Amino acid sequence: MQIKKIHIYIIFILGFLSIVLSQNTKAFTQEAAGKSNAKSFIWEVSSEKTTVYILGSVHVAKQNLYPLSNSIEKAFADSSKLVLEINPLTVDNSKIREMIIKDGLYPDGDSIKNHIKPELSEMLNNYLKQENMTIGMVQNMKPGLLAITLSMYQMTSLGYTEEYGIDNYFVRKSEGSKDILELETIEDQVSLLLNMPDEALFLEYTLMEMQNIQSYMDQIYENWKTGDSKGMYEFVLKPYEQDPSKTHTR
Repeated sequence: MQIKKIHIYIIFILGFLSIVLSQNTKAFTQEAAGKSNAKSFIWEVSSEKTTVYILGSVHVAKQNLYPLSNSIEKAFADSSKLVLEINPLTVDNSKIREMIIKDGLYPDGDSIKNHIKPELSEMLNNYLKQENMTIGMVQNMKPGLLAITLSMYQMTSLGYTEEYGIDNYFVRKSEGSKDILELETIEDQVSLLLNMPDEALFLEYTLMEMQNIQSYMDQIYENWKTGDSKGMYEFVLKPYEQDPSKTHTR
């Protein structure tokens, strides 16, 4: 189901960038003297001409993610360029607002209640009540935008913010010293998020997962900090591959 692919994509955007590597890569396993078995979520890919370091990017994080491991900091120091999914320095906030107004909000007089099933409306009301909010505060948002907004709200309340994300950390360190490149544009990502094929289903999945979001995020970060790529795969991707109907409401 296409919505599942998008749901996994959203998880990557909000939590981390999962790295899929070819067989000729090798994990950085040396942290420092006396820690030869320690790992980080970073890989080295090299050829005769160049070396590339691939780091699983945590877009929102807590302050206790730092300091980063020696292997990550060394890879950054040895690199001449920083390549990000999106360069936050090039984001045009006014353009993003225009996209949200155009594709993420209902026109005046309309409401999300007119576009979702009664069962989902009840789920939404129950969640909002639990968070001391009302439907009137979010009723002009379409399901996709609302799901993203509620996810970010929940993670921020748990202490996960963009301020401590890996992207912003390395951008700050790179300014004036390294070239900063990007693989995508924020417009591409926002367009995908606001035009998914089944927004209501995504909102339903999001509300179902809210009750376990803290343990879910904690597990992701534990896998990331310990360099456990196998654990990351089994926790995030494997359930979807085995049964597309599964979510992380464990």
